Amino acid sequence: MQTRVITPYVRELVRQYRFADLASHDYNSALRLALTPDGPHDSDESLRIYQSLQNMLTAAAQISKLFWPTIDPDAVAERRLFVKARSKTLRTLAQVGNGSLLETRRVRNSIEHFDERLDSVMIDPPNAVIDSYIGRLNAIVIENSTRVNLRSYDPYSGDLSLLDDSVPIRDLFLEICRVGHNAEMWLEAHPWPSDH
Repeated sequence: MQTRVITPYVRELVRQYRFADLASHDYNSALRLALTPDGPHDSDESLRIYQSLQNMLTAAAQISKLFWPTIDPDAVAERRLFVKARSKTLRTLAQVGNGSLLETRRVRNSIEHFDERLDSVMIDPPNAVIDSYIGRLNAIVIENSTRVNLRSYDPYSGDLSLLDDSVPIRDLFLEICRVGHNAEMWLEAHPWPSDH
């Protein structure tokens, strides 16, 4: 694929990596304030942590779409072939293979289909709903009750759970960083004429 065609996609990879990096800095700042022996004292601190985590997931979902797009079966053949070639080229230059955390649709769906997943849970409502919990999940014991975790984050394991679907956010962030660095290196080696 020609450099002038793939470059805007590579730049988008870098942009999403930078968004995730900014979110990581925000997360670390908020977590330092929130993690005291008694846990978060300020609801704004918890909100900032979840905002940062959601921003990281959103960046991961955008990157995932660039690498593994949903191809409209009704699209003209030329477009389907272009999308397949473009996504394969991006995965190759960013050195992303099958099995990457970015490939899993659950990362994408954690954000994009939250409403549908919430509907499925609330049709038969659980006895307890845990939302925006920060700490070890096994620290919450509710006897004889069904429960659902809308949002919970374990800063010790690095697992973020949305409606009981867990994502290892630290590992995901490291994968975003690896991809972002590879994309930056590719851009340095393939400058656009306007980049000189």
